[in-house]
Amino acid sequence: MSGTAMQAPVIEAGIVMPPRGTKEKHPFNRLAVGESFFESAADELSLRRLQWTLTACGRSRKRKLFTTRIVRDGTTLGVRVWRTA
Repeated sequence: MSGTAMQAPVIEAGIVMPPRGTKEKHPFNRLAVGESFFESAADELSLRRLQWTLTACGRSRKRKLFTTRIVRDGTTLGVRVWRTA
């Protein structure tokens, strides 16, 4: 063991907590019923993972329903998310 001793953490009060980040990765909260957005995927494995992730994100929205489909947008394969209710 070296001669350096670890110091105990200092307990402090009155430190303002910074707000949580508000940057949204996917526009679920901005979609109106009937609108959709498209996310591209690099390969088939990441395509399935992306669909699973987007489905899970959509389910976490209260009082809003979404559905996902794997689609080809031009030459790009990806996942499209629609708000259904």
